[in-house]
Amino acid sequence: MTKLSVKELAFTAMMTCCNSVSELTVGNFLHLINFSMKGSVLVGINLMIYTLLFSRIPRFGVVTLCGFGTALVNFMLTGGFKIFALYCIVLEALVVDIIFHFGGLKRNVIILAGAAAGVTSCLCSFFNGVVFMGASITNVMEKLAQAPWVAGHSVAFIIAFILLWRVVVGLVFGGLAYKVLEVVKPDNQIGKS
Repeated sequence: MTKLSVKELAFTAMMTCCNSVSELTVGNFLHLINFSMKGSVLVGINLMIYTLLFSRIPRFGVVTLCGFGTALVNFMLTGGFKIFALYCIVLEALVVDIIFHFGGLKRNVIILAGAAAGVTSCLCSFFNGVVFMGASITNVMEKLAQAPWVAGHSVAFIIAFILLWRVVVGLVFGGLAYKVLEVVKPDNQIGKS
């Protein structure tokens, strides 16, 4: 990534602040009410912010920088409370950054980035559950499925369900991120990044 101008750095800082605030407020609220799709919703909000950021500064690394800044702010404000989610934020931002860098901000690319970020989030949650929490693979997968009726099914069925569910949710939030971009940018500039 080339050096950012003062104006670009200020915009990146502003979007990082928006991302951090959404992670802390919406994320904590969804945890408080024990909403089953909290991770997916946060990934979707992050995707909207990353889309707006990349539309203004279409360079590789800026989305990852925003994700890293978000993780840093969250760590400074919550400490160990969200320690296992911090690296996930950076990885999701990196995945979105790579997809945007090679594909631009076309509708299908944004939707693909949403699906990829959702799957990345799922893989991070799986890794956290198995490695850091010491839970069994089956228990972690059943929890990630967010559907009690999958209990007792084969591991392959649960994995397929989880991946399909995360991709569908990512597609929905990717479409929503594109709609937000349409509202913010004129039609003649969309898809030309």
